[in-house]
Amino acid sequence: MIDYKDAAFRKSIVKAVNDDKLIIFVGAGISRLCGLPSWDEASNRLLEYCVSHCRNFTYANKERIIANVKDAKEKITIGYYLLKKEDDSDALYQTWLKNEFSLDASSKDKNFSRKQVRMRSLIRGLSSIVFSTNVDLLLDKDIPYENRFFTKEQLQNICIKEKTDQQIWHLHGSLDRSRDIVFTTRQYLERYADPRFRDNLYNLLNRGEYTILFIGYGLSELQLLDFLVNAKGDGTRMFLLQPYFSDDGPLYEAEAPYYIDYGITLIKYPKDHGYDELFQVLADLKKEVNDSSSKTTEIYSNLEKVLREKPTESAECYIKRNFDCLTDDLKSNLMFSLRGKNDYSSQWLFFLYKQEEYSYLFDAFNDLPNSSSDDKEPFNIKNLRLLLNEFAEKKSEDLFSISKEKSKQLFKRFEKENDLFSNKPLVWTLIKLILSNYHFLNEKESLGFLEKCSRQKESDLDWVSYADIDNNKTILIANKQSKKRIVKMIVRKRIESDKYEDYNFEKFFNSFGKELAHEIPNYVFDVCFTELKKVINKSKFSHYNIMGDCFEKYAKSQDVSLSSEDDIIKWLLVSIPSITEEKLITAFNSGIKSRHLFEKRLSIYLSNVRFSILRDTFFSRLESLSSISYYAELYSLISNNVKFFSDGELKQLYHFISSSSFDSKHSIRDIACKADLCRLLIERGPMFAQLRFAVLSKLNKEDVEALSSFTEPLERSKLARIGPVQTIEKDEKVLKAILNGTKDDFIRTCNNLKETQDEFDVLEVTIINSFQTIYEKLGLPSLEFATISSLPDFVINLFINSFAKDPAITIERKLNLFHIFANDT
Repeated sequence: MIDYKDAAFRKSIVKAVNDDKLIIFVGAGISRLCGLPSWDEASNRLLEYCVSHCRNFTYANKERIIANVKDAKEKITIGYYLLKKEDDSDALYQTWLKNEFSLDASSKDKNFSRKQVRMRSLIRGLSSIVFSTNVDLLLDKDIPYENRFFTKEQLQNICIKEKTDQQIWHLHGSLDRSRDIVFTTRQYLERYADPRFRDNLYNLLNRGEYTILFIGYGLSELQLLDFLVNAKGDGTRMFLLQPYFSDDGPLYEAEAPYYIDYGITLIKYPKDHGYDELFQVLADLKKEVNDSSSKTTEIYSNLEKVLREKPTESAECYIKRNFDCLTDDLKSNLMFSLRGKNDYSSQWLFFLYKQEEYSYLFDAFNDLPNSSSDDKEPFNIKNLRLLLNEFAEKKSEDLFSISKEKSKQLFKRFEKENDLFSNKPLVWTLIKLILSNYHFLNEKESLGFLEKCSRQKESDLDWVSYADIDNNKTILIANKQSKKRIVKMIVRKRIESDKYEDYNFEKFFNSFGKELAHEIPNYVFDVCFTELKKVINKSKFSHYNIMGDCFEKYAKSQDVSLSSEDDIIKWLLVSIPSITEEKLITAFNSGIKSRHLFEKRLSIYLSNVRFSILRDTFFSRLESLSSISYYAELYSLISNNVKFFSDGELKQLYHFISSSSFDSKHSIRDIACKADLCRLLIERGPMFAQLRFAVLSKLNKEDVEALSSFTEPLERSKLARIGPVQTIEKDEKVLKAILNGTKDDFIRTCNNLKETQDEFDVLEVTIINSFQTIYEKLGLPSLEFATISSLPDFVINLFINSFAKDPAITIERKLNLFHIFANDT
């Protein structure tokens, strides 16, 4: 059994190609593979055509003929005479012929269109001398008319043109002149009985200088050559490529001797995955030829020189004549050699793309296998990367529509094939393309692709780092809808990140954050607020629900952000000066009524920044803000707007400060808060100086010393947390109640403590001082991570410390829990 990988066969083909002595005979199987009808299909359709065009020929007549006549030529002969009888001419028959075998219908199917281009490239890339028994023009495209031979007279004088680029001989005629087409039985007999035709073809087939390769022929078609190929050869000059299933060995062994009798060696290739495997077989042969040919090296070098120059008509003709001599990998390498080397690369890429026979090289859906040991990227994808990069970098108008079409096709593939993200050069090329031109950025498919990139785990696929490509600010000139999607994408990506610092976000924010917040402030505010709310209000670790830090510091701070929350808060704050009055009032009213600290603090900050609009609304809710939890934001608001308060507002503030209790459990902190607010307001009236004196008079000497050791008012307001004045002892009754309860009772107690924001009261001190006892008595080591993570921070720290020292816990379990904590926080 000899298959297409056989060394002797391939050696014969390679030598013939290098010597320009390979003739390829093309049969009906090739046309059928490319979407054209088989003989049997054509004959049956001719009879259907007769039903509609012949008055006395019925559907029943057609069915009887199809059932009883099996030979396609006989059915065509019947149809031919029926039509000729109908109008006493060949007109109807000629019309049918042209319609039936035209490439127009099959080319409308994109799959067949690609196959036609590919087949044409492969066959003509192997040989410039083609003989065809087909009448269609599949292989004729771009061959000069004078090198297309199909008339009776031409076929009576077969003489291969030496040193010509391409030539094709249609042994049975061509649609170029349909009246010379051979289809009926009589026409076949006349053609093959013609001594001049017979002698010419006989001499051709039996000239020892040529190697002949038959493709697309079945047994029945080759019987036509029975009387022509009758000089038995040695089997080293004529080959027939024939498809077989992998288990068709006995069939091959039975058929091979038949062909040997005509001097033809039968070459097997697989069809287990369909007849399309012929494409790969021909591509492999072509690669073998190129790998062993000095001629190929010379052609490649000459093509490279031509591509460095400005495109001209003669240069384009040279490319069209010689480009097919290269294998797909060499074509791809040649195109890549264009990049960055001359000013004409975009023009040449545009030219190559527009040639139908090379369109398969830029096909986004049908991959061309790459057998390279170093680079497995399909050649078509590699070529598309080149084309898209070329547009992204040079903005060539010629490549704009092509890049738009091809990028959309690739986006469709990414939607279905997540594995494509492993091709990082392709991903980055598409990102670069999208961000290089606002037309691309405005496409929904482009934004969908960026969103999918954002969901990838690989950090090196973070498209945000490329957002400011070439400093061209594409995002700022995109349409409003695109900007909104980008804002949402960026915010979600950052808020879901586990990084403390995100350089890519920082870079994006510095380039676009302020401009976007100014242009679409309501949207930026809504997205930032919504995403922050989800995280902060639900998080058991967020310091915005624990520490009471002032929003003001994020507006002024130039320090590196400590978390994803910090980054998004900064962006939210930038939008506040620009949001509409309606949005401002709605956001304030919603937040001030919320039970969540973050939202309520934000409402105070809104009043701080947009005081002229929210002053009345703010003062109407002032009494609800007498808590240490809101003190930092309140202090900032009064400090920034002290000069603008009316007399009525000053009276309201006086009453608020004098009657409020910022911290009922820690008197020194309550006094510190009141005193500092009065100090801010002293310049607006003596009543605040008097109130401040009255407040401070309640302090003893140690209290005053403690206050003076803190330079910042906001630090003094936290005095109870870290100051030396008050000492709280643990309560044995509280401890007993905890130890008599269950593990679940303890969890509820801790969570209630966190929700009320109480800090270091008796319960907390009791838990801190007796935690090891609680840990052992209640069996806390068995707690799940989800339960542990719901506890207040100080309890989590106590648990981790006891857990780490617990001799009963295995090292493996300890490491596992610590790893989970590290990833979660």
